[in-house]
Amino acid sequence: MPQGGTLEIKARNQCWEEPPGGIPLMPGKYIQVVFKDTGIGIPEENLEKIFNLFFTTKASGSGLGLSICYSIIKKHNGH
Repeated sequence: MPQGGTLEIKARNQCWEEPPGGIPLMPGKYIQVVFKDTGIGIPEENLEKIFNLFFTTKASGSGLGLSICYSIIKKHNGH
């Protein structure tokens, strides 16, 4: 967050018979992790690209952070 802000992270155990809102998961036990910040937000034109390998808006960034997170979640059958 270039202009500062706070980051809130919450995690909880979640058991779904049927995952809500069309989330493509099998029924079962999961850990739900929610991230919330007070930063300036992500521009609309970048939202679909934030998990792409090497996508970055920073001059010195590698674009690996969110793509690695996405890969870890997928390899553990998450969404």
